[in-house]
This record gives sequence, structure tokens and C-alpha cells, in this order.
Amino acid sequence: MRSHPTTSGGSVVADIVLLPLTLIQRIIEELLGVTELDRLEEIRRELVKCSDMLKEAWNEFSNCKQNMLPGDKNEAFRSLQEARDKLNYGWQRWKEIKGELHNIKHREWEKRQREREERRVEREIKRRLFLERVEANISKLEDKLSHSRDALTRKENHLDELKGNYYGAWNDSFKERCSEWIQETEETISNIKEHIERLESWLEQERDKLR
Repeated sequence: MRSHPTTSGGSVVADIVLLPLTLIQRIIEELLGVTELDRLEEIRRELVKCSDMLKEAWNEFSNCKQNMLPGDKNEAFRSLQEARDKLNYGWQRWKEIKGELHNIKHREWEKRQREREERRVEREIKRRLFLERVEANISKLEDKLSHSRDALTRKENHLDELKGNYYGAWNDSFKERCSEWIQETEETISNIKEHIERLESWLEQERDKLR
């Protein structure tokens, strides 16, 4: 389109077409670098505005074309068609980029879901292994505690026997040996009781891990 058409109608159409044509070209260039859906929505609103402006230009052209010189009218018509073609291309690219961005966002969402699921499974595995270790420790401690209590019972029974032998000793030498045995057994019993207390404390700590 000439910058100064020879008719007033051509001048009006030229002025109306120039702005949307310039905006559409800028929008098409901007679409190449769009990476966010928010910006894409802004461009959609701009394309809608360009569509309205171009519609107004076509209406103005229809109203003025009877008063335009043939050359001006042809040039205005070609300019309007060019603007329409570029607008259609802009909408096409907008839709393509929107689809691409949605696909990217969806893949990113799927990736986050997979990573979240992997972390959940990893936590479950760690938790299960942890519980298995704790339960194994509890089982070992319970076995040791049971053996220690059995040993304590045997030593206490043996202590009773030694005391009986002590009080029924038939000579001082045997009585003295019984006294030594009693002292040794009492020390052993004391050690076993301390060991049992430690085992019970450790066992309680392990059971607390399961609560």
C-alpha cells in the first residue's frame, strides 16, 4: 500500500490496516520466544484485539471502496488480505505453541510425579528395612534376655544350694569353700542382673522405634 493514497478512502483504510498489520508482525516474532503459558495468554488477548481491529479495517474498506481509485482499492485489498493471512498464521502458531507448551508442562508434571513416586517408594523401602533391622534387634535382645533370666534362675537356685551346704557343712574347711562359692555366685548373680537391666533398657529403646 502506498504511504499516501490519492483518495481519502484509501488513506483511511491505510491508517486502519497499518496498526494491526504492525502488531500482528510483532506478535508473530514474539511467539518464537514464548516459554510461559501466562505470556501466551497475553498474546492471545493481543491477537483478539488485532482480529477486532482488522475486522474494523475490512468494514471501513467496504464503506470506502466505492470512493477509491482502482489502484488504491487493489492495494488496500492486498494489504487487508496480507494482514488477514498474517493474523491466521499468528493464530496457527499460537495454537501450535500452546500445544507444545502444554506438552512440555505435562511432561514436566509427569516427571515430577515419577520423582515423587520414586521418593515415596524409596522411603517405604528404607522404612521397611529399618523396621526389619529393629525387629531383628528386638528378637536378638529377647533371646539374650530369656537366656540371661534362665541363667539368673539357675544361679539363684545354685546359690540356695550353696547356702544349704554352708549351713550343713560338716567341717570348717568345707564351710569356708562354700562361703567362697557363695560370694562368687552372688557376684555372678549381681552381674547377670545388671546385664538384664541393660538388655531390658535396650529392648525398650528398640520397641520405642516401632511406636
